[in-house]
Amino acid sequence: MRIAICDYKKNEREKYLRIFSALAKKHNIDKDMEFILYARCEELVFHFEDRIFMDILFIDIGMQDMQGVETVRKLRQMGYKGEIVFLTELQGQ
Repeated sequence: MRIAICDYKKNEREKYLRIFSALAKKHNIDKDMEFILYARCEELVFHFEDRIFMDILFIDIGMQDMQGVETVRKLRQMGYKGEIVFLTELQGQ
């Protein structure tokens, strides 16, 4: 299973990677998991255009280069059928 994490903040990408990796290991599915980290929505779209697909996409709603919702809309128009989870960071949290 390929999981994409798209967030412009490096520390947030790494935090989600640690969480998801730990969960995969806990449930003994870590051997079947591949994580791809994206700092920009454009990278994600380019990879999709290059036929690099993911099963699950975790994406920050408030990306700097292209909004997460806009990116997901574009991916859906391009044929992405995988699961999508929107992420956001609350100020002061």
